[in-house]
This record gives sequence, structure tokens and C-alpha cells, in this order.
Amino acid sequence: MISKTFGKAVGIGLLVCNSSGAFADADIAVQPAGTALEATANVDLCVVVPQILIFGVGASADAVAKLQWTIDNAAGAAVGNNASYAGAAAPFTAPAPFNTTATAAVTANGGTGASATGNQADLPVFLFSNSGSDVTITTSVAGGATGGGTVDALDHQTAGNTIPISSFTGGDGGIITQPTLSNTSSAATAHTAGIVNLADTWTYSYTPATIPPSGTYEARVTYVASTP
Repeated sequence: MISKTFGKAVGIGLLVCNSSGAFADADIAVQPAGTALEATANVDLCVVVPQILIFGVGASADAVAKLQWTIDNAAGAAVGNNASYAGAAAPFTAPAPFNTTATAAVTANGGTGASATGNQADLPVFLFSNSGSDVTITTSVAGGATGGGTVDALDHQTAGNTIPISSFTGGDGGIITQPTLSNTSSAATAHTAGIVNLADTWTYSYTPATIPPSGTYEARVTYVASTP
């Protein structure tokens, strides 16, 4: 699972610095008749721009984007099928491909942009900041459906088995840098003239080295965007 965080934009205000009912600044010119007069008054204008940080990973309609991989089983038989097997019994030799190929799916896709092809899942990412500084995105990884379990691994739904987060690889389109998929990694995205206003696509792929024991394994990756 991939969590996402949204900031709330705050409006920009135009203020007159001194707004009392009396004249803030006044001048009087006194000259003999026929002489040009000039009086000067000043008004100070202030614009207050709050700092705004908006960050999202996944389709906008999703509370948490969920990516799921299913490992293809023996001889390409569909999961759930009860097919006959006519291979050798002893010693048993798994039919090829009894493989480590995983097929990705985006199962919580309430909006556009999230998709999966082969073992790669894609998520839209957007980032806005007017802080005047680069934006740093850091990660934390915890096992279980909502986090809080084994660090840097996906936990089995019962107990005992895990899938290391190192079995997954991430990528980006070179616009918003995706941190490495591991606990407490970080990456910075540079501002342009004090503003970050960018969109990108982050990719996730699962390539198991071996076939894990059957079951469901889950972890949550939490991304936190921050500015100084």
C-alpha cells in the first residue's frame, strides 16, 4: 500500500498595512497665491503569502493507493482452477514454468492515471510548494495492512513469513524524484524560482528471487514531503 498526504491551500491576501479610520499619512502645502502647491501622502501595501505544500501519490479519488502482485503458478494455470496434473510423481519435478513471475494490478484506482502492465504498476504523483526551498520526500516502511509491523518487509497475514521490501524496485519519470523503496530513505526535488509545481509517474515492480509460501503479504510505504 502506498499512503498519500494532501496539504490544504490557503488564499493569498492583499492588505493595506495601516487600516485605521484616521489618515495614516498627510501633508499640507502653504504657498502664496499663484505658486504651485504640492502635498504628499504615502500608502504602504502588504501582500501576505502563506507557505503551501500539496503532495499526492496515487489517483485523487483513492484514500490510499493499493498495488497488488499475483505470482503466476505452474504451467500458466489460472489461480483458482482445479486442473489435472499428469506429470511425474516421484521425485516430483515442478512443471516449467513454476516460476517467479509476478503480475501487477492497481486494485484501488478511483481516478485516472493509475495502471499496471506486466509486473509494473504506475501511480500519478503531484507536488506543489511555494516555500522557496527544495522539497524533500522521505519514506517509512512497515509491514501489515496499515503499517506498524515488520520494518522493511511485507508481513504474511498469519505469522512467520515475510517478503523483503528489497524485492521491489521503484522508478520515476525524472521530474519528482522517488526515494528508494526502503525504510528512512529520502530524495529531494529542486524548486524553480522558489516554486515547485510538478507532476510525474512513479513505478513499482516486484521481482521475487524465490517463490514465497502461499498467502497474502502486506506492507505500507508512507511518504512525507517537507520543506525547511
